[in-house]
Amino acid sequence: MGLMTEPLDRRDRIGADVVQACESADEQYTQIGLELAESMRQALSGFRSTVPSYRKNHHGQPVEYESIVADEVSEALCHLTPMHALMMALKDSACPLVATLRKAINDQYVLATVDAIDEARSA
Repeated sequence: MGLMTEPLDRRDRIGADVVQACESADEQYTQIGLELAESMRQALSGFRSTVPSYRKNHHGQPVEYESIVADEVSEALCHLTPMHALMMALKDSACPLVATLRKAINDQYVLATVDAIDEARSA
C-alpha cells in the first residue's frame, strides 16, 4: 500500500513534495514519511514536545533520537518554502496570535540589533 492509497484526508495533511517523495519510494519509506508528518502535525498542534529526528554518529551513519520541536521548526524555517509561508502569514494574517508573534519578532530584532547599529552609525 503506497501513499496514494491512503485516504484523501490523510494525504491533505502533508505537502505535495512529501507526497511525491513517498509515491516513488518503498513501503517502509512511505510509512516513515507518514509517521514523521503526523508527529510534526501533532507537535505543531501542541500535543507533542518532541519529534523523531536524526543525528550522525562517529561513523557518519544516521541515528534516530527525539528532538525538541522548536529545534526542528527552526531548522525547517531555514528552507525557502516554510519561510515564505511564515512570512505570508505574518504579512497577511489578522489573527491575534499572529499579531503577538509579529510583535515578538519585531521586539527581538530591535533588542538584538540596536546596539550594533548605534555603534556603526557613531563610528
